[in-house]
Amino acid sequence: MTKIAEKNKKALQIIVELLRNTEPLIKTKLVKLLFLIDMKFLEIYGKKMSELTYVRYFYGPYSRDIDYLLTFLNAKGVISYEEHINSDGKTYYLIELSNNEKYNEVSKSLGEKERKIIKEIADRYSKKDLSKILEEVYNIPKVKNKNFGEEII
Repeated sequence: MTKIAEKNKKALQIIVELLRNTEPLIKTKLVKLLFLIDMKFLEIYGKKMSELTYVRYFYGPYSRDIDYLLTFLNAKGVISYEEHINSDGKTYYLIELSNNEKYNEVSKSLGEKERKIIKEIADRYSKKDLSKILEEVYNIPKVKNKNFGEEII
């Protein structure tokens, strides 16, 4: 396991559990759902669920470690993380689970309260249009009141 993967074990588990509860997601939506999971957990339990640090970036909250974690999970055969080009010629990344046995192993140590919040966020947002999610996330005071590059949570 790489240093970044080792440091972010809980985030790996959250990504896998989130994908278990959704259809394939584009990367931007996955990142925002991870942020919303951490915000909800922080609101209820006073700490983030993951080890990720989110900063204000081009499309709102972002953690650089997410790219490494997705690449790691893809290399391990747990997820499929593929680049696509839409009809406008823009690149996007589609992420989905690819191996049931492997993802069960990765997410097995999540607790019931963690799974509940992940499912709640997945149910509420995974089918919602990305523009609506971005609008909601951008209006969260912890996001809105930060400058580009500043840490949010």
